[in-house]
Amino acid sequence: MKMTEEVFKTGLTTMAGKKINKLFDDFTKEKYNMTEGESRHTSLKKGKKNISVKCSRPILKTKKEKYLEKLLNTKKLMSIKEIEKTKFLCNFQQIRLAESDDFYCYLLFDEVIKLMKISKSKLQSDKKLNYLGYQHYKNAGNEGQLFITGNNVKHFLNTYCIKDYSHPEVFEFARSK
Repeated sequence: MKMTEEVFKTGLTTMAGKKINKLFDDFTKEKYNMTEGESRHTSLKKGKKNISVKCSRPILKTKKEKYLEKLLNTKKLMSIKEIEKTKFLCNFQQIRLAESDDFYCYLLFDEVIKLMKISKSKLQSDKKLNYLGYQHYKNAGNEGQLFITGNNVKHFLNTYCIKDYSHPEVFEFARSK
């Protein structure tokens, strides 16, 4: 199979979490001139700040009417135009406040990749962000989750988005490695 931008974009919907986070760690490191982080939970460093890079994908499941589509479990990234009309939930997991100063959160849509930068203090104080201070039962305080839904996505994008990237831009970055 020839690797094209479209194949790459489709692959983003099924790429394992560790692999997609590695892709965007490397992308962020290069774009923002950062260095490797000092722990496995802090991806990068910018000066003295510990940076954690997270990625999430609002994914629509297509109607599985055909046999081949059922076999392939066809999925599609949600259009940014649908975010207010469609019920969805996506989250950024394993947020460790004790180890990071800033969080670079990529939200992948069909047309665009949005990058949000959120400080630890904003994550704790902005109630519209829908941050939950634990990941698993009895794990309060160690790692949390940030939930994005149709109810808070506009606030999330309007308040914290620092840059839009295109899928071809990320594809070219990955292809160059």
